[in-house]
Amino acid sequence: MRVTNVGSDMQTLQPIVEQIGERTGVLPKAVLADANHANHAHIEALELQGVKNYIPPNYRSKTRKPRSDRTLTPAVQGWLARMETPEALQIFRGRPSLAELPNAAFRARYGMQQFLVRGVDKATTVSLLTALTHNLVTHAPKLLA
Repeated sequence: MRVTNVGSDMQTLQPIVEQIGERTGVLPKAVLADANHANHAHIEALELQGVKNYIPPNYRSKTRKPRSDRTLTPAVQGWLARMETPEALQIFRGRPSLAELPNAAFRARYGMQQFLVRGVDKATTVSLLTALTHNLVTHAPKLLA
Protein backbone atom coordinates (compact mmCIF):
# COMPACT_ATOMS: atom_id res chain seq x y z
CA MET A 1 0.00 0.00 0.00
CA ARG A 2 1.25 3.44 -0.88
CA VAL A 3 -0.36 6.83 -0.35
CA THR A 4 0.54 9.75 -2.61
CA ASN A 5 -0.83 13.22 -3.14
CA VAL A 6 -1.12 12.63 -6.90
CA GLY A 7 -4.62 12.24 -8.33
CA SER A 8 -3.66 9.61 -10.90
CA ASP A 9 -2.56 5.96 -10.65
CA MET A 10 -0.51 6.21 -13.85
CA GLN A 11 2.90 6.50 -12.13
CA THR A 12 2.32 4.01 -9.28
CA LEU A 13 2.69 0.57 -10.86
CA GLN A 14 6.46 0.14 -10.93
CA PRO A 15 7.12 1.68 -7.46
CA ILE A 16 4.53 -0.61 -5.84
CA VAL A 17 5.96 -3.73 -7.50
CA GLU A 18 9.47 -2.71 -6.48
CA GLN A 19 8.23 -2.19 -2.90
CA ILE A 20 6.82 -5.72 -2.93
CA GLY A 21 10.21 -6.99 -4.13
CA GLU A 22 12.04 -5.10 -1.38
CA ARG A 23 9.72 -6.38 1.36
CA THR A 24 9.56 -10.01 0.23
CA GLY A 25 12.84 -10.45 -1.64
CA VAL A 26 10.93 -11.68 -4.71
CA LEU A 27 9.10 -9.83 -7.45
CA PRO A 28 5.60 -11.07 -8.23
CA LYS A 29 5.24 -13.21 -11.33
CA ALA A 30 2.28 -11.15 -12.53
CA VAL A 31 0.48 -7.88 -11.83
CA LEU A 32 -3.26 -7.36 -12.14
CA ALA A 33 -4.39 -3.73 -12.29
CA ASP A 34 -6.98 -1.49 -13.93
CA ALA A 35 -6.44 0.59 -17.06
CA ASN A 36 -5.37 3.65 -15.06
CA HIS A 37 -2.03 1.88 -14.49
CA ALA A 38 -1.30 1.34 -18.21
CA ASN A 39 1.91 3.35 -18.32
CA HIS A 40 4.06 1.97 -21.14
CA ALA A 41 7.38 2.79 -19.44
CA HIS A 42 6.36 0.98 -16.25
CA ILE A 43 4.90 -1.96 -18.16
CA GLU A 44 8.09 -2.30 -20.19
CA ALA A 45 10.33 -2.13 -17.11
CA LEU A 46 8.31 -4.80 -15.32
CA GLU A 47 8.07 -7.05 -18.38
CA LEU A 48 11.87 -6.89 -18.73
CA GLN A 49 12.15 -8.01 -15.07
CA GLY A 50 9.90 -11.01 -15.79
CA VAL A 51 6.68 -9.60 -14.31
CA LYS A 52 3.68 -10.23 -16.57
CA ASN A 53 1.23 -7.34 -16.71
CA TYR A 54 -2.51 -8.01 -16.86
CA ILE A 55 -3.67 -4.45 -17.38
CA PRO A 56 -6.14 -3.50 -20.09
CA PRO A 57 -4.89 -0.85 -22.52
CA ASN A 58 -6.17 2.58 -21.61
CA TYR A 59 -7.96 3.71 -24.76
CA ARG A 60 -9.99 6.82 -24.09
CA SER A 61 -12.52 5.95 -26.77
CA LYS A 62 -13.62 2.69 -28.31
CA THR A 63 -12.75 3.95 -31.82
CA ARG A 64 -9.20 5.04 -30.98
CA LYS A 65 -6.52 2.56 -31.94
CA PRO A 66 -3.15 2.22 -30.20
CA ARG A 67 -0.06 3.86 -31.60
CA SER A 68 1.63 2.23 -34.54
CA ASP A 69 3.50 -0.95 -33.66
CA ARG A 70 6.65 0.73 -34.94
CA THR A 71 6.59 3.19 -32.03
CA LEU A 72 6.03 0.51 -29.39
CA THR A 73 8.80 -1.52 -27.78
CA PRO A 74 8.73 -5.33 -28.05
CA ALA A 75 7.82 -5.61 -24.35
CA VAL A 76 4.81 -3.31 -24.76
CA GLN A 77 3.79 -5.10 -27.97
CA GLY A 78 3.92 -8.41 -26.08
CA TRP A 79 1.73 -6.97 -23.30
CA LEU A 80 -0.82 -5.66 -25.84
CA ALA A 81 -0.87 -9.05 -27.59
CA ARG A 82 -1.32 -10.86 -24.25
CA MET A 83 -4.26 -8.64 -23.31
CA GLU A 84 -6.07 -9.72 -26.50
CA THR A 85 -6.03 -13.39 -25.46
CA PRO A 86 -9.01 -15.12 -23.82
CA GLU A 87 -6.74 -16.20 -20.94
CA ALA A 88 -5.84 -12.60 -20.11
CA LEU A 89 -9.46 -11.52 -20.27
CA GLN A 90 -10.41 -14.36 -17.91
CA ILE A 91 -7.67 -13.37 -15.46
CA PHE A 92 -8.72 -9.72 -15.60
CA ARG A 93 -12.34 -10.64 -14.84
CA GLY A 94 -11.19 -11.65 -11.35
CA ARG A 95 -9.94 -8.15 -10.55
CA PRO A 96 -13.17 -6.58 -9.24
CA SER A 97 -13.61 -9.14 -6.48
CA LEU A 98 -9.97 -8.75 -5.44
CA ALA A 99 -9.73 -4.96 -5.53
CA GLU A 100 -13.15 -3.37 -5.55
CA LEU A 101 -14.59 -5.35 -2.63
CA PRO A 102 -11.93 -4.09 -0.18
CA ASN A 103 -12.32 -0.57 -1.61
CA ALA A 104 -16.07 -0.73 -0.99
CA ALA A 105 -15.50 -2.05 2.55
CA PHE A 106 -13.04 0.75 3.27
CA ARG A 107 -15.70 3.29 2.31
CA ALA A 108 -18.87 1.70 3.67
CA ARG A 109 -17.70 -0.28 6.69
CA TYR A 110 -14.76 1.80 7.88
CA GLY A 111 -15.88 5.27 6.73
CA MET A 112 -12.77 5.93 4.67
CA GLN A 113 -14.29 8.45 2.29
CA GLN A 114 -12.44 11.53 3.40
CA PHE A 115 -9.35 11.87 5.53
CA LEU A 116 -9.65 13.82 8.76
CA VAL A 117 -5.87 14.25 8.93
CA ARG A 118 -3.45 16.29 6.85
CA GLY A 119 -0.30 15.17 5.10
CA VAL A 120 0.84 12.05 3.30
CA ASP A 121 2.44 10.52 6.42
CA LYS A 122 -0.74 10.80 8.49
CA ALA A 123 -2.93 9.62 5.60
CA THR A 124 -0.59 6.64 5.19
CA THR A 125 -1.01 5.79 8.87
CA VAL A 126 -4.81 5.93 8.62
CA SER A 127 -4.73 3.82 5.44
CA LEU A 128 -2.43 1.19 6.97
CA LEU A 129 -4.58 0.92 10.10
CA THR A 130 -7.71 0.60 7.96
CA ALA A 131 -6.10 -2.10 5.79
CA LEU A 132 -4.88 -3.97 8.87
CA THR A 133 -8.36 -3.79 10.41
CA HIS A 134 -9.93 -5.05 7.19
CA ASN A 135 -7.46 -7.95 6.97
CA LEU A 136 -8.04 -8.94 10.59
CA VAL A 137 -11.82 -8.76 10.30
CA THR A 138 -11.75 -10.68 7.02
CA HIS A 139 -9.18 -13.37 7.77
CA ALA A 140 -8.95 -13.83 11.57
CA PRO A 141 -12.24 -15.75 11.87
CA LYS A 142 -10.96 -18.26 9.30
CA LEU A 143 -7.68 -18.66 11.16
CA LEU A 144 -9.34 -19.10 14.55
CA ALA A 145 -11.90 -21.66 13.33
